[in-house]
Amino acid sequence: VLRYLLSGFLGPDLEQKNIFTPLLHGDVLVIANPCEQDLQAILEVISQQKISCLNCTPSVFKQLIKNESDFKKLSSLEYLFLGGESIQFSKIVDWLKHSKCQLINCYGLNSCTDSVSAYHVSNSESNDNKNNDSKKNERTTLAIGQSIQNNQIYLLDKYQQIPPIGVHAQVYVGGASVGA
Repeated sequence: VLRYLLSGFLGPDLEQKNIFTPLLHGDVLVIANPCEQDLQAILEVISQQKISCLNCTPSVFKQLIKNESDFKKLSSLEYLFLGGESIQFSKIVDWLKHSKCQLINCYGLNSCTDSVSAYHVSNSESNDNKNNDSKKNERTTLAIGQSIQNNQIYLLDKYQQIPPIGVHAQVYVGGASVGA
């Protein structure tokens, strides 16, 4: 049974997913004090309640792992869903060295009801960055991944045509989660 944390401080727009996902799967939903704004208190909830699934923005997570002494408080995490901003992968590599957690980059647009794609960071990818001391080869961001069920993602140029690889493109999304 997985244990999810619900905290508006971690991302108020994430609450719908954080409420319904565990309840629909028979998992546990831990509700943090809705007025809690202290990251140390959030870390304590994660540690004491043995939270296994955390969904937040990369900037909030970066604050949670700011001190290496707090890494142990996140040891119960099995799945980390980050979204809402680009992930500076290099900023979380030190934490990944100490974790068995599966990192998932979630991507969604404001016009969508939720994430439209997900990218699962493989263990080998994490290890490549963990063991890489060379700054020139260090990966800085993560891909947006593949579209999730009932969605399609298109990369199109300014003429709404599929561009060649390496040419600037915009992300277009179609499917059930696109707002009317």
